[in-house]
Amino acid sequence: MDYSEICACLEEKELEPDCTGEYTVQGLSWDHARGQGDAYISYTYSCHAAEVEVDTETGKTSLINLSACHDAGRVIHPQMASGQVSGGLAMGAGMALTERVELSRRSGAVVNDNLDTYLLPTPADVCRMQISFVENSDDAGPFGGKSLGEPAMEPAPGAILGGVNMALGDAGAIRTMPADLETVFFALHPECRGGSETCK
Repeated sequence: MDYSEICACLEEKELEPDCTGEYTVQGLSWDHARGQGDAYISYTYSCHAAEVEVDTETGKTSLINLSACHDAGRVIHPQMASGQVSGGLAMGAGMALTERVELSRRSGAVVNDNLDTYLLPTPADVCRMQISFVENSDDAGPFGGKSLGEPAMEPAPGAILGGVNMALGDAGAIRTMPADLETVFFALHPECRGGSETCK
């Protein structure tokens, strides 16, 4: 049976295609019950820092500087590795400051499913970036390399939100993302939550 016949059969029976698979990496010492051991072949480490500026009247947050240092093992292609981290920093900026998925309470469908309502950062929204690498080669990785896919983005939102909270001082209690204009404004001016009549 070829692929087109499988699709025709599924359509005829009104079935959705579904496939489940599993792969277990050999040589790991992970004890799932105790949560101990080596869960992965290789580990990558990174540190991100963010310098942000918050307008305390409006809540507008501006990124001033983003820094990232990654232990990605042996960096085989420096320009591509830097590009990956730049993209991760930009993606993290969106997660931290603008990107909010809104779902319909009735249907569960995504309401803001277009770029005019789902706000992604543009090059104008992203600031200077300093990117560096520490090359601790790992024999388990290809040519001594480690991961630089998701790890390029993961620390960025926390670093940015930490910067926002530090800029807010005592008002810095934002624990959700995105820390968009409205969220930051109400953290600074909680008295305004009731509307313009309550705002000083």
